[in-house]
Amino acid sequence: MSTPIKICIFIISTLVFLALALIALVKTQITPEKVRETLLPLAEKSLQRSVDFGEIKIGLFSGISIADLQVMQKNGKDEFFSVHTVALHYQFWPLFTGKVIVDQILLDQPKINFIRRPDGHFNFCDLLHEPTTGGNGSAVSGQHDRSTALPATFNLLVKEVNIKAGELLYVDKFKNAKSPFRYSLNNLNFKARQITFDQSFPVDLSAVINGANIDVSGRYNFSNRTGDLTILLAPLGVVQFAPYYRDVFPGKLGAAQLSLNLKVAIQPDLVSSKGKITFADVDLVLDMFPDTGLKKASLGIDYALNYNVEKQLLAVSTLLFNFNGINLGAEGEVDLSTPDPYLVSRLFLKKLDLREVMQNLPVELSRNYQKYSFAGMVDGRVDFSGELSRGIDLLKSAQLSLTDVRANSEHLRAGISGDITYADKVLQLENLLLQYGDQQAQLQAKVERAPDNIFHGEFDLSADTLDLNKILSKPTSEIRSEPEPVGSNTGNKGIAVPAETERKTLADDIGPFDIPIDILGTLLVKRLIYQKLNVDKVTADLSLKNNSLSIINLTGQIGDGELEGSALVNLGVKGLSYQGEMSLRQPNVMTLISGLFPDTEQSATGQLQWQNNFSGSGTLADNWLPALQLKGAINLQQGSVKGFPALEQLAGFLDSPTLKVISFQSLTGQYDLRDGLARIKGQLNSSKTKLISTGTVAIDGHLNLNLDARFSPEVLGKLGLNKVLKKTVADQDGWGTLPLLIRGTLDHPQVSYNSVALQDQVIEKASQKLLEKLVPEGDGNAEPIKKLLDNTLNKLFGK
Repeated sequence: MSTPIKICIFIISTLVFLALALIALVKTQITPEKVRETLLPLAEKSLQRSVDFGEIKIGLFSGISIADLQVMQKNGKDEFFSVHTVALHYQFWPLFTGKVIVDQILLDQPKINFIRRPDGHFNFCDLLHEPTTGGNGSAVSGQHDRSTALPATFNLLVKEVNIKAGELLYVDKFKNAKSPFRYSLNNLNFKARQITFDQSFPVDLSAVINGANIDVSGRYNFSNRTGDLTILLAPLGVVQFAPYYRDVFPGKLGAAQLSLNLKVAIQPDLVSSKGKITFADVDLVLDMFPDTGLKKASLGIDYALNYNVEKQLLAVSTLLFNFNGINLGAEGEVDLSTPDPYLVSRLFLKKLDLREVMQNLPVELSRNYQKYSFAGMVDGRVDFSGELSRGIDLLKSAQLSLTDVRANSEHLRAGISGDITYADKVLQLENLLLQYGDQQAQLQAKVERAPDNIFHGEFDLSADTLDLNKILSKPTSEIRSEPEPVGSNTGNKGIAVPAETERKTLADDIGPFDIPIDILGTLLVKRLIYQKLNVDKVTADLSLKNNSLSIINLTGQIGDGELEGSALVNLGVKGLSYQGEMSLRQPNVMTLISGLFPDTEQSATGQLQWQNNFSGSGTLADNWLPALQLKGAINLQQGSVKGFPALEQLAGFLDSPTLKVISFQSLTGQYDLRDGLARIKGQLNSSKTKLISTGTVAIDGHLNLNLDARFSPEVLGKLGLNKVLKKTVADQDGWGTLPLLIRGTLDHPQVSYNSVALQDQVIEKASQKLLEKLVPEGDGNAEPIKKLLDNTLNKLFGK
């Protein structure tokens, strides 16, 4: 039996006892003085407290009234209970038939002071002790015996118990003895009618709790201890009760208004309840999200539950949450009979509209996610069971159905649809459809959660067509339409450097990610498209473990050629980091050129062998371009090149249109890109032309190359050079070597002579001819004479 009910029984029993005692006294000694002398000792003995009252009015046929009744605390100094007027109106003549009919019991302006002491006990605990037994096992006489024995002697009927304008003050010294917490209940009004011990009777209560109105109405039966109540509470400030939840609440509650509309049914061993609990104007910051708070949020809870007192089992048949218009449902049981309660429950997600969720979330929670524009439906359930202390292990099963769940990602809209199930620690993804723009892929996976909470399993990811052009394309507003000037920061058409105001830092990049997965899988794309290049039958073996994504056995077909590669990506760092290698064998490089550069006039033919190693970090251009490292080699056999800007400039500089198209037996090159600068070594060999280049190319396209161009007599003769220079650069076989410089950018190269190298070449040629004239062939003094000639010529040329 709850404490309030015990207190009510105690008060009513006491009043009935006082009434019966007064009736007996009326028959013998009717004067108020005699009543006081007789009644006060009886009351003090029963209550074990000092009792006093004022004027007593006794009407033999009408009733009794007592003014200024006062009951002191156990210490005898402070007031425990007082009432301005206690009135008992009864019917006299039914007493002779064994019936006690009380027309009214009135308590006018009662005041009760409840105190919780520093030791945790209340100032009324001694009044609620169960009766003790004597040596022979019989109950010691006390208030409890009189209240339970009364119905056997009298047929009691109380037509009305009325409490008017009551006050209750609760002082809690247990939490803080020096500054106790105080709560008040004012304007207390209580009315009970047709009270008997063997039938239910109606009760009504109203009061003001710390400024909020509460109304309680219903019925109660003393004999079988059953009843039903309706409880209505107007908005009540919750923060004033912070001392009782502050230590266990996972955050800081700045404000909240609590409203109740409940129905409660009471039985000896079962309490049932249903209704609605509402929290309005909630200002809240959770410990888990210290940077995100709720302002003016609302939470409504509709429920239906029952509590088995004997088994300590709480069963919830209905639990509906409404958070700012977002609805969730649940049901389940909690076994409270053990120190660690045991939970069995189910959470329902019934056609949850993500667009409505984002619209109804408080701005403080949704602000950072509005840019993704979430949409779609989520339907399903989640089951939990186990001790509450088990945390994530409470999750036993789940079944979710995703229907066109979408979100913005950069400039495209990504989506996911399909079924996700989880049971017996196994997560399954069945025909999950992944969408990015209008690109689609299917994912199937099965993973199992190990004791270390890491998911282990396998997956298959497949797509019929994957068009990278649509994935990598930028919105029109982001594409520059004006050509870049020579020497600008953009040089290469394939590289765009954002303006200073748009520049991103590492803090803007993605990651790091902590993904508790150890999984193996396969990738199959029947056709991958980039520019107009088709890569068919792209396959790879993938693995993800310890936040490290491994891609091995990557293969693909480009026409008759083959692409192979592998990569390792670290997802656990900001911006990610990656390294790998790639190789390509292409019987006809024209297939590759025309696919990658469909609109260019540049072309190349030949059999290509390409090997490349790479490493870097970052996913934003401002981050990955400076960090990118490449090292590789290119080997092109039996082909030709034409239309490249460097060839066009070379042909124009040497006034030889034939150099716009160069055929070769081999074209080889090595590159090493570090710190935004590629070191280049290249060589072209043909029967008529040999080109050797060394130097650097920056990631913004700027060139700094030395080119040694060697031409056959046939080609040298057609160059637009004066005869003196042709003779100067020609060797004894008629081949001419021109040292050149290539500067500018990839789009706008600038060719010029390497004057220093050309001067050295002229000196060498002049020295060789003079030596031939001065020193006969085979003369042992040729070397000293050659050095003398070199020094003389160097001085002549100012070197």
